[in-house]
Amino acid sequence: MIEKTTTQEDTHRYFADDMHNDHVLARKVGGLIAEYDSANVCSEAPTTTERMMQPVERLTGGFSCPSIYKVTLDGKSYVVRVIYGDANKIETEIINFRIAAQSGLAPKVFYGYPDLSAISQYPKELGVICTEFLEASHLSANEPLADENLVLFANGLRTIHSGQKFARSKSIFELAHSYEQNIKVDRPLIVDEAALRLDQLHRELHDTLESKSCHNDLHRQNIMFSKGSVFFIDWEVSGLGDPYFDLATLEVFNVLEGHQQQTFLNAYLERTPSIEERHKYRQMKQVAEIYYGLCLISLSQLEHYPVSPEIAPGEALRKCGLDMLHSV
Repeated sequence: MIEKTTTQEDTHRYFADDMHNDHVLARKVGGLIAEYDSANVCSEAPTTTERMMQPVERLTGGFSCPSIYKVTLDGKSYVVRVIYGDANKIETEIINFRIAAQSGLAPKVFYGYPDLSAISQYPKELGVICTEFLEASHLSANEPLADENLVLFANGLRTIHSGQKFARSKSIFELAHSYEQNIKVDRPLIVDEAALRLDQLHRELHDTLESKSCHNDLHRQNIMFSKGSVFFIDWEVSGLGDPYFDLATLEVFNVLEGHQQQTFLNAYLERTPSIEERHKYRQMKQVAEIYYGLCLISLSQLEHYPVSPEIAPGEALRKCGLDMLHSV
């Protein structure tokens, strides 16, 4: 870990001049990681300035707010994710990302720095995660899910859900209500109806809810397939929750053929689901539709939201959210 070779004061001093510039910050973090990575192989590793640095490339995809960059030095690529916000939330994301990486279901984490708020020149709290860059593929918008990918997905989720406990974060129900409360401009009646239905579902599910490690944001852009394996990225809202939310999210963002829901649940449970489990799955699918509907409507009200080019801003994002709420 880079923390073993660099003190906190050194890190603050190194970053301080460029805290206003994500692009430069990503470049610096990539340099630190590359030096540490090569130092494990060669004790006389060249300094960053002596190494061949390719242009830093900004990566896009999904609904992520953080700035994400691909940094390449000497032909080896890294992903640097610059995150702004609450220090506890940032630290939780880094902890959970590391746990997932240790299970082989997320890219290897080289470096995670949860809080640079002590830097007087930059008053906001900030985090940085640097991971390996995977040559992997996402599912395109209209690409159907093959049965073999469903099984990979189910096996990966079961590993996460049954593995080491994540750091705790806000529940999906708490996050959904925070999105709902943010919808103040041109608030449609269906938002209030969805909030009431969410509370009803929470009461109905209460006795069956579990507390296991969950990703909580498994839309298509956060699922990657590489060399016959599945990887999950963007652990921003990960935490302890009910596994059925992760399961249901798959169907919110994918159209499953008649037999595929059965294939998916059978693979996850390693047996045929009971009537009660099928009912819970259907209820949690409604929770996921309300959650993402409120999320998208809330995000549509932000003036500058850095989503990827394939995600339509403003009114189109709002319409997508409303469609989800109407589908419940």
